[in-house]
Amino acid sequence: MEFLGTMNGRVCVTYWLNILQNLGETERPYCVTLNPPHTPEHTLLKWTTSHPVPSVAASKASCELYQIQGKRGIWFCGAYQGYGFHEDGLKAGVAAAYGMLRRNCC
Repeated sequence: MEFLGTMNGRVCVTYWLNILQNLGETERPYCVTLNPPHTPEHTLLKWTTSHPVPSVAASKASCELYQIQGKRGIWFCGAYQGYGFHEDGLKAGVAAAYGMLRRNCC
């Protein structure tokens, strides 16, 4: 991880994906930069994302997920199934994995 600085009070940081995602030997290094002050050279993809916004509709949908979870071999998991934190994504991933293995979980 490399700290690049701040801009308008926003932290800018770059992660070296080759190490974080265990990509092994690649022709070039792959990095992801959060909040860059400018678009880095050799950018492959640029997108904007945010944390989910809690709402009554989202809470209701989360409670009804079991009705479609695993149907047609499709399993859903992500931080959006909780409060949007990394831990929520992990919990959802573990639950989906257990479901795929047809075991009870958490």
